[in-house]
This record gives sequence, C-alpha cells and structure tokens, in this order.
Amino acid sequence: MVFAAIRGPLGLVRAGCPKRRTAVLNKGSSPWFRIPVMLLFGCAVVLGASNINAAQNRPPDRSPAAPAAAPATAAPTTPAAVPAPTTAPAEAGTASGEIAASAAPGFSIIAVDPQAEDQQVLIRFNRPVAKDELEDHLRVFPYAGIHWHLSNQVEPTVILLKGSFRPGQRYALSLPEDFAVAGVPYRRQVDSFLMPDRAPRVSFTEPGTVIERDSRQMLHLKTVNCSRVQVKALNVPPLLLPEAMALADYAGPINWTTLLDEIQARAGKLRTLAGREPSLEPYLKPLDQERQVLATQTGKNREQIFSLPLTFRAHPDQGAIQLIALDSLDTDPPAPPICRLFRITDLGLSAKIAASSLLVWSTSLRTGQPQPEVSILALTEAREIFPIGRTDAQGVLLVQDRNQAQALVTNDNSDYRFDQRSFQIAKVRFLIAVTATDSSFIALDPKQPLKPEGITVKPGKWQGRPLSQGAIFTERGIYRPGETVHFKAFQRRYQDGRIFAPDGRVTVHIRNPKDEEIYRKELPLTAFGSAWDDCLIEGFQPLGTYTATVENADDPAGTDSTTFQVEEFRPPRHFARIAFEPAERTSGAYVNLNRTEPLVRIAVSGQYYAGGPVKNAQARWKIHYTSVSRAVEGWEEYDFGYQSDEEPELIESGEALLDQEGRMTLDFPLDDDLVAGKRALEVSATVLDFDGRAGTNRGTYQSDPDFLVGIGSHSGSVRV
Repeated sequence: MVFAAIRGPLGLVRAGCPKRRTAVLNKGSSPWFRIPVMLLFGCAVVLGASNINAAQNRPPDRSPAAPAAAPATAAPTTPAAVPAPTTAPAEAGTASGEIAASAAPGFSIIAVDPQAEDQQVLIRFNRPVAKDELEDHLRVFPYAGIHWHLSNQVEPTVILLKGSFRPGQRYALSLPEDFAVAGVPYRRQVDSFLMPDRAPRVSFTEPGTVIERDSRQMLHLKTVNCSRVQVKALNVPPLLLPEAMALADYAGPINWTTLLDEIQARAGKLRTLAGREPSLEPYLKPLDQERQVLATQTGKNREQIFSLPLTFRAHPDQGAIQLIALDSLDTDPPAPPICRLFRITDLGLSAKIAASSLLVWSTSLRTGQPQPEVSILALTEAREIFPIGRTDAQGVLLVQDRNQAQALVTNDNSDYRFDQRSFQIAKVRFLIAVTATDSSFIALDPKQPLKPEGITVKPGKWQGRPLSQGAIFTERGIYRPGETVHFKAFQRRYQDGRIFAPDGRVTVHIRNPKDEEIYRKELPLTAFGSAWDDCLIEGFQPLGTYTATVENADDPAGTDSTTFQVEEFRPPRHFARIAFEPAERTSGAYVNLNRTEPLVRIAVSGQYYAGGPVKNAQARWKIHYTSVSRAVEGWEEYDFGYQSDEEPELIESGEALLDQEGRMTLDFPLDDDLVAGKRALEVSATVLDFDGRAGTNRGTYQSDPDFLVGIGSHSGSVRV
C-alpha cells in the first residue's frame, strides 16, 4: 500500500501487484474527486539471513566459596600476549586477577585474568585441556552468558572465555567434583575472580568533523565512568591549519597550556608578518578559546552519550575552524584526553582534480546556493600555502598549474615569510575557504579516485569454500507450563554455485531460563534437509525465556538458535492510555534562524478497571519510526499508505512518574518525513502500579497531508 504527500516521493509498492489503479485525493477539495491512472510496478523479494546465537551456560546450584581478592585492572590482552604461569600468592590489586597460592596435585585452575573492556577472561590451567571438554561442565555464578563459539584455545593450558560479564561483579567458577582430564581429577584452587570496572574513557560519538553553522551546533560525546568532562575549544586561524592538524593527529598526551602557547606564538609571528603584508589579515581570525564542564556520570560502567551545544562560543553566528579537546575531571585515573579538529561552517566545498587543473565549487550548506567571493587557499604537502583566488558569482574557481606563484612558507624555527614557488595541483593536499564570517577546509588526494558508496575493495583473489547455514523455529512464541513445544530445524549448504540440502544428522537441545538442559536429541535430516520433534514443558519448569539450539557436528556454521517464552496468565488490574495532540513551538536553538517547530504532544495515563487513576505510578515509554497505513472512508477499494520493509526504528525511550491524576505528557518534535506523512510514530507505554504489575498500550501517530495517493486492483471485467 502506498501513500505519499505530493511534495515527497512515492514509497515502495507491495510486491505481487502487476497492475494497479490509482486514486489521488485532495482533502482541500469538496467534494473529493478521483483521477484514475494506469501504473505498472515490478515486484521484489528480500531474503534475510538468520541470526546465529550460541548456547549459553548456567550458574551452579550452589554458591562456592569465593576467596577475597582486590579488584584487578588489566589491560586488554590479545591471544598472543598471555600472562606467564605463576604460583605466587595473589596481592591486592594484582593485574592477573586471581592466582593460585600453591601448586597441588591434580587438574586445577591456577590463574584468572579478567579483561572488562573486551568482556573476556583468560583462564590458565596447570595441565592442557581442550575447550570442548569444558563447554558442558564449566559453570559461572552469577549467571553470565558464555559465548563458546567466540571463545578460543589460546594455548594448550589457556582458554580465552568470552561472555556477558558485568564490570565490578565477582564471579565464581565451578567444575564438577568428579570432573577429570586425561584421567587426572579436578582439584579446586582458584575458583573466583572479580571483573574490574571499565577504565574511564571519553570520546566523540561520530567520526564526522563538520557541524552546520546555522543549526543547533551540537557536539556529541560518549563517556564511560567519567563524573565530569571538560570541553576545551580553540578557534584556529585558517593560516595555522597545518599546525592545528598536526596537534589533532598527535596520539600522545595533550597539554592544553603548552598547545595554547605554541599556537599563540605562531599567531604572533603571523600578525607581525601581516603588518607588512595586509593581504594576510582576512586569514588571521581571532584566537578565541572557551571551556565548558559537562556533568556526565549517570551510571557506573555504562556507556553514556551526551550532546553539548557549541553556542557558548564567543561568536556562535559565525563559522570557525575549532580545535576541540576532551578530558575528564574528578576521575582517578583520568581518562586519556583526545583532540579533534572541527569545522563549524555554512560553506560546502567540492573539488575536482584534473592532470594540471583544479575546479573548486562553493555552496551554502543550508540553502544549497552558490557562494561567491570565497577566498581559497591551497595547502601543499610541503606545508606551503598558496592564495589561488576567489569564487565567481556561480561559486566556481578554476585554477591551473603555475611555474611561479607567491606562497607563505615556514622553516624549522616557525618563522614565516613569502616566497616564489612552483604551484602544482598534484601536490595540493588541502583547500582552505575563508569569508568575512566563515571558514572551512577540505582534504584532497589526487591518488584516491571516487569510489561507489558502500563498496569495499580488497586486494586478493576470492576462493570459494563450502558454506552451511542452519535455522530452527517453533510453531509459536509463547507457551504455558505443561504444553508441548513443536519445533523444526533445517540445514542448507552452499558450494560450487549450488544450494542443496545436506545429508547427516543434527543435534537439538533446549535450555530453560536457569540454563538447565531439558531436552537433547540427535535427529536425522530428511531429503529436504529438515528435522523436527516435540518437547514437553513440565509443570515444574520455571517461567521465562527458553533457548532452542540446532548444531551440525559436520559444520559449526550450521548452528542456529531461537527463543520462546513460558508464561502464566494473570488478569490485568489496570490499563494504559495513549493520546496524541498536534502542537507547535518556537525554537531558539538555531543560530541565525527563527523557526517554528511542529511537534506532537503525547499524553500517557493509567486507569484502574475498577475506576480511578493510577496515581504516582512509574511509566516507561518507547518511540519508534514506523510505516504509514490508513483507510479512507468511501475509498475502501484503494490502499492508502507508505509501506516499508524496514523494521520499526527505535528513536527514543525513557521513564517518568505519573501525576496525581495518573497522567504525564511528552512533547516530541516532528521531522519533515513525519510532517509529510512518509513515516509515522509508534508509541508504546507501560504503566507499573504499586506492586509492579504492568499495563501496556500502543498507539500510532501519523500526519494528515494535503494529498493522498491510493492504489487499488483492477476489476476482472471490462465494460465495452
């Protein structure tokens, strides 16, 4: 079903309809009118690959004694860098996690090295042991999903164990008392470890370095275990771009004071030269610096994302090249500081390089219009800066190679001077654009041609190899205790350009929420590559999520898993309501712009079936983008909507408390696609009453555009 505003493109048409009628409805007309149009659409089929998940292990039924030990802070260790075996007593703060105090006869764990950043643990044994021997016997408590398919054998006596380990949590390792390797019985030595806290870290969320000047000027940050983050920004004059880029690329520790002294010293020398050469003055913008402190700690060991508006700058209405550094405050040890060069600009630059010429085109990022009178500087690989001209009325500048041209050069003592140099397009690495109120730059690489977006080119020759893929599913997703689960699994193999059903057998096992195995059986594959069976969920089994896994012993790639729920029904006591109201607000977040933003006011309320509001209850809500579908009265034979094969996209979620009337409101801004009716908002809300019982509801908000386009099937007969 397809629906679109006239000002937007049409959406995808549902497959399987070779010919359709089309109706265009104008809600501004009275009465409604019909325009029949003949359309011919193609059909498409999208195939999705199944997700492969490995079985997880379960905690033991008992809680083994855990020896006291201090937290371990260990740097991530690659399989090639395994700590040497040791029998020294563990000391407070040892980097190796837990270490056995003394050697004992038998098979034992002698050292554990937890690595929080990679959610992995290196386990060292006193005797060689295979990973497969441990998979069905090693248990971790509290429960941590062990990813055996990602774990590997580093050395004969070392296992790298991947899992969902929580930083700051102490875990116990357990092996059965009768477990033995090569006839040697297990003897308990090290049986616990403390997963250390994640190291403090601050970083930029996105790789991009361009921030639109006429916008909210948001800088997106990501932190881990940092209570406060200091953001330091320095306006870089365009002529000091080479020095700023060198500082931004520096991988060592950053001393902001030394950095400022160096930049200011160079700027002073340039201003001295500008006194003799007034043409340099437009390229020596003020060397402003600002600092802001952002409180970021909201959860230990959790990755937090924050957005900081850069409108605190001295001149937010002007563009700038800014060197922005991030470091943490009140953190021991401090997070490693990072630095990046940003362009806050409205100048969009495009360049095309030929053998001996260069074409530069400058436009506005906000309006797309050409930008005339933009001064362009060329920075070469030898750090020579050539003024090459200004853009014309169409925003275009065409430059040729020159045998002699004036260039600004510097020596090892950071002294600047003008000199006559040969200007060669092939040696230009950056273009710098400057106006009275804006500046920007782009990188050039004559040896790097344009490549299609999303295409990765790698050297080497592809060598085909057999590939297998498996899948397993149940006939429904939820069961009650005492019901029977019917499941089916199948296998496919891809080889030599063929897809076929392999012979052999597969193993299916099902685990309950406690990671106890309640079903395991080896099943033969039919001629169609499938196998099926039933599993009874006994009445004493726990409620929760069960995992069914199919494994192919001949090819591990044929492993797949699925989950299903086992639940009991409890009648609801209250319900949730969701209501929508269109509204508008005036936004002051945009620089150089005065805008009115459309928004939708979302009201969530809770009501008891017996009457009365659910007062002061906790409400949890989620907002997704989803496709549009609607029915128009009187036009039932037509489909109106904007369908998409994409899954709903989560864009925001949160929690709040209802007031005394059992209500809360949320204002959500609408983007252009929502206003035009190309997308809809799907809101789900859950209201929890005093004892945690939930009432959930779901609602969809979609705008009413000026025009609707409907598609309907042709009738089977034609009147002549």
